[in-house]
Amino acid sequence: MVENALVHMYVKCGVLQKLLEDLPFRDVISWNALIGGYCQEGQGHEALNCYEKMINENIFPDTITFICGLKEC
Repeated sequence: MVENALVHMYVKCGVLQKLLEDLPFRDVISWNALIGGYCQEGQGHEALNCYEKMINENIFPDTITFICGLKEC
């Protein structure tokens, strides 16, 4: 839970590169924070790349993931 809060904080500060890769445990909340951050920064391609990586790790999107994606579209 603390790690997800840190992801959210770093996203808010604009520090998005390699952030998620350093986390030892990644879940849908971590990915949503990163995808949402990229969407807020107007980096739609990076948000889609994160979505693909999330799927490749067998972490399934939830409602928040789709809301962030639709917001970017």
